[in-house]
Amino acid sequence: MSDLPTLFFIYLKLAFLAIGGAAGILPELYRELVLTHRWMSDAEFAQAYAIGQLAPGPNMLMLIYVGYRLAGLAGVGAAFVGFFAVTSTICAVFSGWWTRYADTPWARAAQRGLAPVAVGLLFSGVWTVASAALTDGTTFLLALLATLLMLSGRLNPVLVIALSGAAGLLFFR
Repeated sequence: MSDLPTLFFIYLKLAFLAIGGAAGILPELYRELVLTHRWMSDAEFAQAYAIGQLAPGPNMLMLIYVGYRLAGLAGVGAAFVGFFAVTSTICAVFSGWWTRYADTPWARAAQRGLAPVAVGLLFSGVWTVASAALTDGTTFLLALLATLLMLSGRLNPVLVIALSGAAGLLFFR
């Protein structure tokens, strides 16, 4: 893939924008992968997100999957270093400093100020994935039913996921 440096820098930029969790970068990730570079379709983006959610570990393992899909092992390396390694190293270096100053007024103000940003990014991520995945009345109905089951609190989320997968196999086979 001749776009390997582009993939690396997209992921590096997104790593610095992942305030409050990686789900907040989904709209920008979608814009880059689907709209700008056309490396994926809507359906492929939704599938990559689903695979990332099912895999054990960080929920943004979808980035590794996308890197592999686009450029094989070199894409995996670009994805890992760009999104995970650089910012993890920075966090490791500055974590002691942050711990020392966490109780200062400016640090508490920064945390309070970033909380609404994180919530807004999270909601925009949900909207982006839903827009890519809900393609017709059946997918909308299945998503609504799964959401209601999750909100009821009566079923284990793993069971809701398994039932949703079975329904998908039944309706979209």
